[in-house]
Amino acid sequence: MRWHKAAFLTREMLEIFFRCRVSRAAAELSYYLTFSIFPTLICLYTLLSRYFSELEDMLVSLERFLPTATMDILLQFLDYVSRNSSKTMLTAAVILMASSSAAVFRSLHSIMADIQGRPRFHGGFYMLVSFLFALVLLCVMYFAVIVMITGNWFLRFIDQHIPFLSISSAWNWLRFVLLFGMVLLVLYGLYRLLAPPHEDETAFPGALAATAALVAMSIIMSFCISMFSRYPLVYGSLASIVILMLWLNVCGVIIIMGNALNVCLRRWKAGQTPGAEPIEPRKTPPAPRG
Repeated sequence: MRWHKAAFLTREMLEIFFRCRVSRAAAELSYYLTFSIFPTLICLYTLLSRYFSELEDMLVSLERFLPTATMDILLQFLDYVSRNSSKTMLTAAVILMASSSAAVFRSLHSIMADIQGRPRFHGGFYMLVSFLFALVLLCVMYFAVIVMITGNWFLRFIDQHIPFLSISSAWNWLRFVLLFGMVLLVLYGLYRLLAPPHEDETAFPGALAATAALVAMSIIMSFCISMFSRYPLVYGSLASIVILMLWLNVCGVIIIMGNALNVCLRRWKAGQTPGAEPIEPRKTPPAPRG
């Protein structure tokens, strides 16, 4: 039964990947994500300016998960923002962040509607939700960064009151576990939000698989790109942006296919095939009279 289920899920996910053109949707997603990253960094710097050095240290600590070129461009941009911050820059960043993040949500909503067979939101409410998503995303990122930067105080507090545990030194690896949990929570909430009504009960398996795949693929990409030191010869000064978009494209595929796994699990439980109507119990024909 397990092999049959695995074969079913593999076949269904491959069918979704090609029928819904997931690679094209991921390319669109990486395009909008590239536009949203930099204004989001400006907004985060404004909110976390007094933690600037800790913010840089946190980014450096993520180098094992991000390609080196991507890390360099983010650090350089953050340094540029710290030296040229202004109200005009912040205003432009808020507008760009809201519009580009809303476009990210609409892109995800569109591909998820194709995969699930129907959209979750319609009309003007759909546009409103997309901009609310941008605001919620910024708030989640703010609190996530705050926890990542200042969370060590809790471990120091435990050390002071329960000295025999001595766990404050564990923060260097514990915050990566915390980051994993935050990404899992964000993806779970996103999948639940985008699922059609009355079909949002299966979201955790896809969120867990997507989170694990994001971490694994980021580490693999970071290692592979570091092995090819001559890629700037091909793209020149644009190499960092190209690698950033490539990484975001791969992340987009994983995020989309994570929800595709949820859809396939729902079909498995319902005994459905792609595009099929829900299976209804067979009715017994009435017995002939006489």
